[in-house]
Amino acid sequence: MKHPTITAATLVHAAPLVVYEAFADLDQLTTFWFPRATGTVAAGETVTCAMGHEDDARTMDLHIVSAMPGDHIAFDWGDESQTRVDIRFAEKGPTTELTITETGYEEQGDAPLATLLDRQGLFNQLVIAAKAWAEQGVALPILENRAA
Repeated sequence: MKHPTITAATLVHAAPLVVYEAFADLDQLTTFWFPRATGTVAAGETVTCAMGHEDDARTMDLHIVSAMPGDHIAFDWGDESQTRVDIRFAEKGPTTELTITETGYEEQGDAPLATLLDRQGLFNQLVIAAKAWAEQGVALPILENRAA
């Protein structure tokens, strides 16, 4: 399996800018994805996200490559080898098609199947949590509610 790509998508009944802001506004983002985050979602900036509320919670840096309101956010992340995550917000009539794609895995040796499946599950949950937030203002904190 060379260069696997992970993709998750859903339709959100909200305008592209509303869905974009759910990811770009860290106060909103922390209601459904990372419990804590600091920084600014803008090209060249780094957003540091914590996996929990505890002071010693594991953190991950999102290196923002590009961000265009209502259109997309792209960032690189990863501990040892960086992958690229591209979040797209495409207007589809009265809805927004929210698509998250992750690329950059070189080959199976760099990305064991378990890691790929785990990341696919994460992004599947993330698009649904973002949908619930953007449409209804309902917080589904996916990392806090994740089973071990």
